[in-house]
Amino acid sequence: SDSGDISITGSTGGTDSSSVGFYSSENTNASITSTSGDITLTADTMDYKSSMQSSGALKLQPETATTTVGIAGGAGTLNLSTDEIGYLQNGFSSITIGKADAGAITVGGSDTFNDDLNLITDSTIAINGALTINDNMSMTSGGAITQTQALDVNGTMSITAGSGNNVTLDNSGNDFTGAFTIVSGNDVSIRDTNALALAASTITGDLTLQTGGNLTQTGALEVNGATSITAGSNDVTLNNSSNDFTGAVTIVS
Repeated sequence: SDSGDISITGSTGGTDSSSVGFYSSENTNASITSTSGDITLTADTMDYKSSMQSSGALKLQPETATTTVGIAGGAGTLNLSTDEIGYLQNGFSSITIGKADAGAITVGGSDTFNDDLNLITDSTIAINGALTINDNMSMTSGGAITQTQALDVNGTMSITAGSGNNVTLDNSGNDFTGAFTIVSGNDVSIRDTNALALAASTITGDLTLQTGGNLTQTGALEVNGATSITAGSNDVTLNNSSNDFTGAVTIVS
């Protein structure tokens, strides 16, 4: 326990990748706790069975560039199981998994995060397990962002994929409660089972939007390709004076 920042970096021995592990016995109830400081764990493999708690930021990141990251059963050298995620106590200002030079991030199974979640990689992000985020979420990648399972985000969502990478978040079970920002992306496809509100966004290629509720905006949209909107019998209100739709806009419904 500590009142300041806590930083732990994995050791490297011989040809083994860096690793970090810590455990609590049934009698000690050990934990990594800071009242308000940031907690940073840096290692290519992690194995922990102790709780972590702070009102500061938590970072779980690989030490070596291009190290892949698996979450909740997803493939990755740095693999964070559902049990390990369960040791992260509610109250962090944010939880960041990965870093700017990390390899691909893959979510393999269902899980829940109660604090802001940031996924960061220089490669791809694949959401292959259903995630519930009870706060805000952001994904920053150097490759495509895809999904096979639903995202339930109860706060805002921000996507930064770069101008050359596609973003495909079109699962029918998605529910984005807060404003959705596309900082950068090539062809972008977003689907929300309920209403969707777009914040200021820049799309290099085409934009495809599907909603089960009203489609609105809180900031200007810049779309350099075509735009396709499917909202059923719901209202579509994209009337920001700074909108710039270069290609054709199609209202499917």
